[in-house]
Amino acid sequence: MSRVAAAAFVAASLLVLSSCGNNEVPGLRQQSAETPSASAPSSPPTSSASAADDSRDAKQVLSDLADAIDSVKLVKSYTEDDDPNKLLGRPNGYTSKVAFSDSRISKKDTEYADKDAIERGGSVEVYPDAEGAQRRKDYIQTISKETGLASEYDYLKGGILVRVTGNLPPTKAKEYERALG
Repeated sequence: MSRVAAAAFVAASLLVLSSCGNNEVPGLRQQSAETPSASAPSSPPTSSASAADDSRDAKQVLSDLADAIDSVKLVKSYTEDDDPNKLLGRPNGYTSKVAFSDSRISKKDTEYADKDAIERGGSVEVYPDAEGAQRRKDYIQTISKETGLASEYDYLKGGILVRVTGNLPPTKAKEYERALG
């Protein structure tokens, strides 16, 4: 593979592992004071949703995670217009997605990462079904293994995929799995 093709592959892979967007979630600590975009208000978070009937969107899931993990803060909420992966609302894509930060991650590990990069914390992606979430998890893990560029922990519950940076030690990352249920 030529250097140009390799560089293009690396850039595309990094885009797959990144995120953007911004909407405020009531009751969820915000990382920045950005003005939320106009959108319909979300329903209150529900932490008792079952895996079989989990109708929470990504903001609600993150709110529940933040209730269990104090170091979690919402960074951005994606829209179909600014989703860098072009998966939001599209066939075989997620129905909602947010990026979050985790203050336990060392600043030196994120020095050059974008504000909404997975390396700063992670993301929550919600799919219409468990199969879609599983396919995305498998895809991300394959890209990570093949490129060696990034590592992350991926936790599934039904159609919910919680992606957590590999910058956290395994015991801290497992807190996301426990909080997800």
